[in-house]
Amino acid sequence: MFQDPEPVNDANTNHVEKSFSFHPKIMNIPIQRFPVLLSISLTSVLLVGGCGSKSEGSMSSANPAEAAAELDRTFKNADAATKKNADAVSEAMKRGEFEKAVVSLQNVRRSGSLTLDQGVAVHRSVISVESELISAMESGDENARKAYQLLKQMNRN
Repeated sequence: MFQDPEPVNDANTNHVEKSFSFHPKIMNIPIQRFPVLLSISLTSVLLVGGCGSKSEGSMSSANPAEAAAELDRTFKNADAATKKNADAVSEAMKRGEFEKAVVSLQNVRRSGSLTLDQGVAVHRSVISVESELISAMESGDENARKAYQLLKQMNRN
């Protein structure tokens, strides 16, 4: 099937180089299939790369209590108005009042003066709330459906 490379002597450098010959079927891949093969390869790499252990800095979904604690930590030195909204998000998440959490998250986002860590904490909270809302909707909770629609509107704006 494949041929082993044959050594080639280079008279000027006094060392042996290997010349590679490829199997003709491999080299005859139509260029039109390259994007498909590339996307399959990239998808495979991403799927395998995403199957590792959960690291501290990952953007994975935290449970509401963890997300609320992260908000408390990152907003402890924020300006009074932003801190008040972040505290409202945190309390609403701890109590499971997700519609109130969504409204407060929207207010925090609108403040516009977030640090990188605060922005990440808000993003993780949105993911956490969304995950909880989806679980509640699957159980038939109509209030969760309303809060989820509100969250989707917030994400569009």
